[in-house]
Amino acid sequence: MIQLDPVDPWVWDDTQPQGPRRRAARTEGRLRLSDTATLTFGVTLQRRPPPGALVKGVDLVGRETLRPFGGRPGRWRWTLLVLCEVPPPEAPGALDTRPRAALDLNWRILSDDRVRALMVWDGTEHTPLYFPAALTRRWRFAQTLQEELAAALERCKASLSEVWQQAPLPPDVDPRGAGWSQTGQGGLLRLLTQVEALPQPVPSRDPTLRVLTSWSRRSATLWREWRGLTGRLERAKAAWYAVVAKDLCTRYSAIALEDLSLRQMAQDEEQTPRLAQSQKYRQLVGLSSFVQRLTHTAAREGVTLTRVDPAWTTRTCAVCGAHLPKQSGDLVLVCPQGHAYDQDESAAQIVWERAFTEDAVLSMS
Repeated sequence: MIQLDPVDPWVWDDTQPQGPRRRAARTEGRLRLSDTATLTFGVTLQRRPPPGALVKGVDLVGRETLRPFGGRPGRWRWTLLVLCEVPPPEAPGALDTRPRAALDLNWRILSDDRVRALMVWDGTEHTPLYFPAALTRRWRFAQTLQEELAAALERCKASLSEVWQQAPLPPDVDPRGAGWSQTGQGGLLRLLTQVEALPQPVPSRDPTLRVLTSWSRRSATLWREWRGLTGRLERAKAAWYAVVAKDLCTRYSAIALEDLSLRQMAQDEEQTPRLAQSQKYRQLVGLSSFVQRLTHTAAREGVTLTRVDPAWTTRTCAVCGAHLPKQSGDLVLVCPQGHAYDQDESAAQIVWERAFTEDAVLSMS
């Protein structure tokens, strides 16, 4: 629980000078950690926290106010920054004529190499949403970099084994043993530090250093490229989430989702066939992050977001309601009555019917 000390009411008076108002808006808050421990922090209120405000983000920011010197410890001041957003007020008596929609979440790789992330059903037509191909290409290149890192590691270990056949390391430094096959980047970096500390006359020192130094330089280059690429990829994904969520909340007055855990879907021992073939794309698409963005956007835009029972949504024919006794890995399923249907399209229709034609729905907070 967080409590903030009040500030003077004149702080929110726009007719007052901005400088004094900003200084007076700084107050203290207390974060209760336990029954006996409380953390006190400083906070600057940029505006009056209004009722119904949504918390968009919380950042803990530190500033060094006294640097360490002569054995004296430094001093830091920490500030908790809370970014809030106020949802738009509802127009009294306004009638929302926008349609309602249901989403079937996915990360399916199709035959044309596209990744289908969402299937939307608005009661009349289906609209598939695909993960951006450019981001998929970036992700695959990042996977290639990781493979190159792994290959460089194995080549380095093979080269070291050849060097040590001619000039073995001292027994107290030689890393070969039960765990040598599992040694990774951290182990080789520690070995590099140990070999650098060996005396010059040790015969194996220089050839081992040449191998390890060449590997470390190449690995450092690959790691920098990988970190930069994945960082840009995450920012691009966040932008895509925001655009898609905003578009959905603009077009529809209510959106329904299955009340299920995406993590449990991915870790299901039976590996749901519609996800098994594209399991490696789960982290790329990041549907959990998308659902969080959609939840926030829906609250901000005044869109009703509901969850429905996910049971049998994929294995139910939307035409006749027949259940399939067992799933298969095919995209198009055939029910016992002979109706062929895209399982994602059918699932979206079932979610729509359960959300908007039945009384029992689970409201999403």
